[in-house]
Amino acid sequence: MCSDYRAGATTDRRIDLEDQSKSRKISSPTKALYVAHGFPAENGNVVSLWQSWSSDLDVSVCESGHFVMEENPQAVLDTFLPFFAN
Repeated sequence: MCSDYRAGATTDRRIDLEDQSKSRKISSPTKALYVAHGFPAENGNVVSLWQSWSSDLDVSVCESGHFVMEENPQAVLDTFLPFFAN
């Protein structure tokens, strides 16, 4: 997990900046689920962030805090099972 955070601040960030400079976007359907409360909800606009990265975006919000899989696993299932069924 620490390596993932470390990569996000270094290697992944470099690759993201390169992709942005070349106007590259995710072309496949992308589903984003964000939470209504806690750290993620208080630190930025999830929809705006993902719209800059995806050309085919579907966004949902659920009642939860930072640890959505533990706090509201049913919302995760309700959001992603139909998405992956398509």
